[in-house]
Amino acid sequence: MSIPIYETNKDRQRERAVADFLSIRWNCVPVPSGQLAIHDYALCRHSHADDKLFAHAYLEIKCRSLHREDFWLSKHKWDYLLELSDTTNRPAFVAVHCATSDAVRYVRACEPYPQLTFAGRTDRPDDPNAMEDMVIIPLHRFTHLGCLRSSLDSST
Repeated sequence: MSIPIYETNKDRQRERAVADFLSIRWNCVPVPSGQLAIHDYALCRHSHADDKLFAHAYLEIKCRSLHREDFWLSKHKWDYLLELSDTTNRPAFVAVHCATSDAVRYVRACEPYPQLTFAGRTDRPDDPNAMEDMVIIPLHRFTHLGCLRSSLDSST
């Protein structure tokens, strides 16, 4: 059985805008991961030795329409980011853009979160993967980086 992919071109465009915003802030090159990869981007820099790109960090991006006081993410994704960071000795981040506030925030995936729940999409009753274990990350754990639109407007 194949796993349905719900991500649209518009979703990928939004995520790319966040990746571009972060690349300016963090002085790196966002390299998209494959469509079936668990994380969205490798944040790369040029090696001083041979000027080749190397992964400096890994990034999962979520674009949300509403502002909430906490953020929910698949426990599977969170555990993957922890393992990726541990295996590569590179940081892994989750970045969130909220459309209502236009804020971009990030948190480093560096510890298991004790607050777990079982939840997910209720609008996809035929998808057996719509409900899963989720980690809950309080918004106050995220670092605010700025506003996406104002940053894009000032760079043009």
